[in-house]
Amino acid sequence: MIARSDMLLLGVGGGGCAITCAVVKQADVNFKALAVDTDAGSSREAGDNAIDFLLIGRDRLMGKGTGGDVASGRVAADDDMQRLDPFLSEVRLAVVVCSLGSGTGGGATPKILDYLSDRGITTLCFATLPFQFESASRVACAAGITSLLAESADTLITLPLDQLHECSTDDNLKQCVDVAAGIIGAGVALVWRMVCMPGYIQLDSEKIRTLVVGGRMAKLGFAGSSDQIEERAAVVLDGLSSFPLLREEKGGIRAAEALLVGIIGGDDLRLSEIRQIMNGIKALYNKDVRVEMGTVQDSLYNGRIDVVLLAFRNRTPFTGAVAAVQPVLGDEPPVADVLTVVKQTRKAKVRGGSRLSVGSSGRGRFQNCDPTLHCGVDLDVPTYLRYGLNIEK
Repeated sequence: MIARSDMLLLGVGGGGCAITCAVVKQADVNFKALAVDTDAGSSREAGDNAIDFLLIGRDRLMGKGTGGDVASGRVAADDDMQRLDPFLSEVRLAVVVCSLGSGTGGGATPKILDYLSDRGITTLCFATLPFQFESASRVACAAGITSLLAESADTLITLPLDQLHECSTDDNLKQCVDVAAGIIGAGVALVWRMVCMPGYIQLDSEKIRTLVVGGRMAKLGFAGSSDQIEERAAVVLDGLSSFPLLREEKGGIRAAEALLVGIIGGDDLRLSEIRQIMNGIKALYNKDVRVEMGTVQDSLYNGRIDVVLLAFRNRTPFTGAVAAVQPVLGDEPPVADVLTVVKQTRKAKVRGGSRLSVGSSGRGRFQNCDPTLHCGVDLDVPTYLRYGLNIEK
């Protein structure tokens, strides 16, 4: 099968590259995929899976990685951003995968998303969040970077590892990691399958793009039936209704304004099963929710059914065209990513008055100085900017 040139799977950082390789390995679909990292070691796994690899920050970091420093990851992306261009020809939708907490994934991903958006490419970002038992600095760093990703990506899907762990029946660390990669891979792979090898009910890439463009935030759900089990549709519905990422802390299903449903089955997939699954999914959400769905039939799935659900919330109205490309802001020196530096972007506009200006980077007179970092926070950036407070002139 020929990979679609208008869709790109892009993994950033060690975790993102590993997940990208896992997706390609399990999907059995010819992806147009790219792995981006500051650590040259990631190139080996990418090469084993026939994935293009781009080493960023080579001159600065010598291919040895960032050592967990998000500022270094951000600078590395700035150094070599133009080298992405050969891989972006004809790309209209990029699925970006990263692991947050530190390093390249946290530092480079927001910059890469902005770069893609400036070129009119729609972006769907999957980001894993660290376990809560990890260091407080990693958890805080991931929280701060998440806000940056939410501003930069058209749609952001966060995947807390603690919740993904609930999907595993085994407490073994490797097994939990494999389950997490498998769930992410199932979601990403089915998007490609629905477009590249659709069944009788087709979902084209333009419909997917319209959902992603207005999505803002989304949740991922996945459920499957065991081979040859009876009542496969009922089993899938039970799995979706209890899937940890789709549920509120108090137990109910999270609200959504739009749903993207992908159903993959074998040659024995029945119309009655599709109807039962779709009616059950609609019953979980409000009656006004927008639903787009597609099916994939593959003989490898004879006897079983898998369903992937993307539940979009906080949507913005879609006008029928992707937002116009915005001019690139001026050069910005490295700033730690633990707390967001608020700036005028295509999605975030200051309301209720004009903001006191200290330049595009927020660093004012410290524009050309090395940042003063404390616990990952750039102290040269005014507090009101770091916390997103609006101070009128």
